[in-house]
Amino acid sequence: MEKAEFDTLRLLFMREGKLASAAWSLYETEAPAAVESQLDEQGVSLTEWTSADTFWARLSFDRPRSYFFPASGGLGWALPAAVGAGLAEPRRPIVALIGDGAMQYTPAALSTAAQYDVPVTFVVCQNQEYGALQRFAKVMQVPDAPYLDLPGLDPASIARGYGIETVQIGSLDELEAFVAAGTEATSPRLAVVPQRSVR
Repeated sequence: MEKAEFDTLRLLFMREGKLASAAWSLYETEAPAAVESQLDEQGVSLTEWTSADTFWARLSFDRPRSYFFPASGGLGWALPAAVGAGLAEPRRPIVALIGDGAMQYTPAALSTAAQYDVPVTFVVCQNQEYGALQRFAKVMQVPDAPYLDLPGLDPASIARGYGIETVQIGSLDELEAFVAAGTEATSPRLAVVPQRSVR
């Protein structure tokens, strides 16, 4: 998706009032589009959001060896995969896009990134739930499936515990600026982005 197209879609969302709220949070498809809009031909994007059809519609896939994701949604894959990509391609901007639930599967990857100073930009979308599992519960017609909520989870504190610079994102513009700045980063950094529930 071209930057101009993305900006047009964002304005439409804003006019409809979907983005304007006191407690700002983004829709599931907005983070991938925002990340994509800030990566040049050298940028590498890793994610796990492959089960959402709207995810595919937001990406252009015009850069070979630049998009990586697991075949069937292995939770937690994006964190260590991004660190591996950063070690293998230290001159390319690497962005990992992951949910707060999936982050809980492999947080030790943040330790490796910090210890080896791997310049990965981590974008953690926080909806305080295991979103993928919430979707599966809907498909399987299991209302109110237990243990899928993550109240009080603080991804930024986890990252800071490993010595990683963190920032709380409050708008799409801030997210885009954070990703854009990552193209020049020399150490790992992590942003927490409020995301609306998948319910």
